[in-house]
Amino acid sequence: MKNDYRALTAALVLALPLAQGCASLLPRGAPPAARFVVPDAPPPEPAAPDAGKGETFVVGKVRASREADGRAIRTVDAATGRSAFFSGGELVSPPEAVASRHLRRALAAARPGAVVCDASLVPSGAARTLVECWIEEFRLVRKDGAWRFAFDATLYETPPSGETACRRVTADIPVAAESGREPAAPAVTAAIAKALAQLR
Repeated sequence: MKNDYRALTAALVLALPLAQGCASLLPRGAPPAARFVVPDAPPPEPAAPDAGKGETFVVGKVRASREADGRAIRTVDAATGRSAFFSGGELVSPPEAVASRHLRRALAAARPGAVVCDASLVPSGAARTLVECWIEEFRLVRKDGAWRFAFDATLYETPPSGETACRRVTADIPVAAESGREPAAPAVTAAIAKALAQLR
């Protein structure tokens, strides 16, 4: 019995380095995609300190089409219609979250005297204006060798009266890139921020 135990132990001792060597030869998973943050868009022109005083604005649902959903940014070749995903990385937060943050910031800057919050923090009993957004297009487009960031969304604003008004917001922002290459992530995030600045 002791001899069997010793033989088994010796076999394991010899097999362990071989197993480790084989494991080092196995292909490893692809490295995780780089993540990057979209900077906040510059605030709107300074407003009077009492602008919006007594008002409450709530940023509600911000949703995106299938194309704009997720952290990966779609790229489209205008000449062929072929689409892929930006190879330089992906967003830390999906477009819905990024747009929601930009909306709250723009509303607060334009109406310093108002209460601006998201739907989870609505003051009870407050008469409020609900602001929601549908993002239709959120992508990089290559045309004639140049890159642009295309953004298309609709803002819905429902005041206490209950009559919803909608406004379409579109942007087509040039993105600098070396000839024949995709743009770098900082150029992409800067273009996204400029596009989202239209959500005012």
